[in-house]
Amino acid sequence: MIETEFKSSDGTYGYRRITARLARRGVSVHRDTVRCLMRQAGLLAAHPRRKVRTTTPAQDLGARPDLIRRNFTAKAPGVKWVGDITYIRTWAGLTYLATVLDCATKKVVGYAMADHMRT
Repeated sequence: MIETEFKSSDGTYGYRRITARLARRGVSVHRDTVRCLMRQAGLLAAHPRRKVRTTTPAQDLGARPDLIRRNFTAKAPGVKWVGDITYIRTWAGLTYLATVLDCATKKVVGYAMADHMRT
């Protein structure tokens, strides 16, 4: 039963959550017993990943002006474009994705991917 609960959580539940799930199913077992059985079976829960620091903010620069005043609409295509950068965690490390969107059509006008955030 412990292995079934562990697999149903995709390997993310530790002994405390497994104990709680078993209790909801009417199985009375102490958490230390669950911990011991999980250790013997080699069931190790996945730990949350550390947050990746992708940039180092410059201290002398203030907040950037909001040129479009949070208005992400446009009456015609090509009038207003907005961009964003995000990172994607891959087996090879971080990959950065930069996108440019047209505010009128909400479509991607352009994008670029790289293993760095240099221009």
